[in-house]
Amino acid sequence: MDMTKVLPGHFTGNSQHRPAAISQGRMLQGQDVISNTLEQLSSLRAGVVEHPLNQVLVTPASLRLFMEYHIFAVWDFMSLVKRLQQDLTCVRVPWQPPNRKHARLINEIVMEEESDEDGHGGYISHFEMYMEAMQQAGADVGLASEFAAALAEGRPAMHALKELKAPSAVQHFVANTLDIAQHGSTSEVCAAFYFGREELIPGLFQKLLESLRSHAVSVDRLNFYMERHMTVDADRHGPMARALLLDLCGNSEDHCRAAQASAKKCLLARIALWDGVVHAIQESL
Repeated sequence: MDMTKVLPGHFTGNSQHRPAAISQGRMLQGQDVISNTLEQLSSLRAGVVEHPLNQVLVTPASLRLFMEYHIFAVWDFMSLVKRLQQDLTCVRVPWQPPNRKHARLINEIVMEEESDEDGHGGYISHFEMYMEAMQQAGADVGLASEFAAALAEGRPAMHALKELKAPSAVQHFVANTLDIAQHGSTSEVCAAFYFGREELIPGLFQKLLESLRSHAVSVDRLNFYMERHMTVDADRHGPMARALLLDLCGNSEDHCRAAQASAKKCLLARIALWDGVVHAIQESL
């Protein structure tokens, strides 16, 4: 049994939610899960950040196509966040005190991802912020809107994407994320969250913004979204996610290996999604 997988609201205040205490795997240094994964997956990480997508985002039309795909990565990100919130805090009645460190970290991340400052004195989820950016750019929000409506009606996410004929690259990316979020251990979900999102996003968005600006392609709302993510992820959410992952994996080789495998799946899925965007842009020319 993988002890990193706990029931939503499970009381972890005394155990500190450290699976390494029961693992029979070889003991490693606590930082190894981060340094080893970054080293082993450095070429895949570079494949995302330096993807040919950066060379084809050169027109407003190409940006619109990119956003019509990327919105689904913005959406499914929250499934990773919410799974971590279920596992690391108490969201059940009656309430029980969770691990205070873990609860503080994930609740702060949830607050800013689900109800961030909107730049106009109010609050907004990052998904809704991105939808606003799409509308400002003139991108088609029809598929994303219909998908959100299908979810509100209670239809399963993957069934809805298939019924709506979402691009195969989108379907495969979302399927990978939801599989990890629904079936992975807590440490595997946290690895997907850290290596596949929080650690990756600042450099990824920086490259995309540089490409767009070098070709005088700019959308104010998208710039705000990306710059906000770059700042928050680099300064706060990234370090928070790193701290969570180190705690969850502890010194267990077993959990570290599972985390690395999860991270690899997410990077490969991101490359495949970007490949799909590039293909769509080239087909539209």
